[in-house]
Amino acid sequence: MFILPGLVLLLRAWSDFNVLFSPIILVLVAGAAGLVVWSAISADPSLRGQKGRIAGLLVFSMIYGWGITIEADTLFDRSSGTTFVASVEGKHMDTGKGTTYHLDLDAWGPKKSSNSLRVRPATYDAVRRGDSVNLVVKSGTLGIRWYYLRGWR
Repeated sequence: MFILPGLVLLLRAWSDFNVLFSPIILVLVAGAAGLVVWSAISADPSLRGQKGRIAGLLVFSMIYGWGITIEADTLFDRSSGTTFVASVEGKHMDTGKGTTYHLDLDAWGPKKSSNSLRVRPATYDAVRRGDSVNLVVKSGTLGIRWYYLRGWR
């Protein structure tokens, strides 16, 4: 019951939001994980001598912490955001258990080199090489900047 919600949060955060990495993410994730581990040890003192179980709990707490941190940062963000324009250099699909669609972009705003943006299949089909895309960077409720595709020309 503990593992599944953390994995769902992690997968939703990973698939729904594009985050600009910063050290504050690590601090917040470690803090959330530490709080969960501390709560578990407080609720069940027999865990105190079981280093293997505590290590396992810490790993799954970090997964939960990542998901909850990114979700809270983005879902409660009310900042106006800054718009940047990037040129589409190409596009590609990654296949495996599922297919993910990516636009290959030139450098823009905080991304100082070429980069890739995961998009929905309909967007992938509509956008062509050479098009310009509008990317909005928001400051995040917890100070973790994130961005999304607003449109293209």
